[in-house]
Amino acid sequence: MTDLEAEIEKLSAAIAEDRKLPGPDARRAVAFRRLGDVARCAAEAKRTLELATKLGMVEYVAMAKASLAWVAWRQEDYPEAEKLATEALELWHGMDDPYGFDWMALWPLIAIALHRQDSSAAIGFARGLLAENQHPLPETLLNAVQKACDQWQNGVQENATADLVSAMSVARELSYL
Repeated sequence: MTDLEAEIEKLSAAIAEDRKLPGPDARRAVAFRRLGDVARCAAEAKRTLELATKLGMVEYVAMAKASLAWVAWRQEDYPEAEKLATEALELWHGMDDPYGFDWMALWPLIAIALHRQDSSAAIGFARGLLAENQHPLPETLLNAVQKACDQWQNGVQENATADLVSAMSVARELSYL
């Protein structure tokens, strides 16, 4: 077991104890996603989805679906990725205190929209990353996304699309996508 895997185990156990959950935690899937490990992300997200569904823990169901959306996107199953990402967003936004991690679902949606050359949809998803209730993005990523949205708002769609493609590269470098 690597040091990182040991830390993931330790964090998962602490979270499970805190939430009185047996077994896996959605954050394990996120950790494997950030490491780019598709298979382990999928395995953890599926386990989390099953457990969280049984326990009625909406935020964890949504987090698992967002992780599975990323897995589907990486496997180029775009319809499944869109379905899961949209479901995650709907679940989070339906909560009394919406979860601030929309980036998990939005980045695959942005990537798919750009792949389909639907810049308008991609910018719409990117705007969701800038909402006040969202976990703040790292400054370099935030600036790249903001620049693309500003370009679109100013009517310079071609530049906005190119800037959003650049932002997507930054998201990959920072393990958000």
